[in-house]
Amino acid sequence: MGMVPTKTEAEALASGLHAGLQTRSAESRDFEDFWRRMRGGNLIPRRNDFNIARAARFVRDLVLMEAPSPDRKSMRIRLAGERYQDIAGYNLAGRDHLEHFDHDYRDSALTTGWLMFNHPCGLWQITPMHTAKGYGQYIEVTGFPLGAGEDGIPLLLCHVRLTGELLHTRGRFSLDTATDFHFIDLGAGIPDWE
Repeated sequence: MGMVPTKTEAEALASGLHAGLQTRSAESRDFEDFWRRMRGGNLIPRRNDFNIARAARFVRDLVLMEAPSPDRKSMRIRLAGERYQDIAGYNLAGRDHLEHFDHDYRDSALTTGWLMFNHPCGLWQITPMHTAKGYGQYIEVTGFPLGAGEDGIPLLLCHVRLTGELLHTRGRFSLDTATDFHFIDLGAGIPDWE
């Protein structure tokens, strides 16, 4: 995991890399607005700036996980909303988010999570999700970093929305690599990673 060169969001827009952001849902944009209000002038909100009561409208669709680091190559889920756990078919708290990806996708997920915190940026993506209940669909994921708490571990706060677009499934809960993927500029530019 290493840093990559960055470009401003304006440069990305000019080059067409951010075109998919026009397809973001209203819920995704509302979640971004919620996150931006939390930060109170900081580039990244502190962990104690996150108040679950203020996030009440998003709670069913939230996933709060540890951001990876070179010393911690995992993304342990601290909190998963009711809807996301219903889809998975089991309690996700304490599980490593990476276990739901094929091995081929795990390094990219680690790098993305590391970049979100270390080059502060948000993430928007559409990801194929397979369920144990025999159906699959695309999910819209919008995520942002939260500063470290007393334990020294920064977090990623994500909103997961079902798109309703169905797909063939594997018969177990798992995630594929994103079919549409964009970083969101929070004031430090966006990573130049393709």
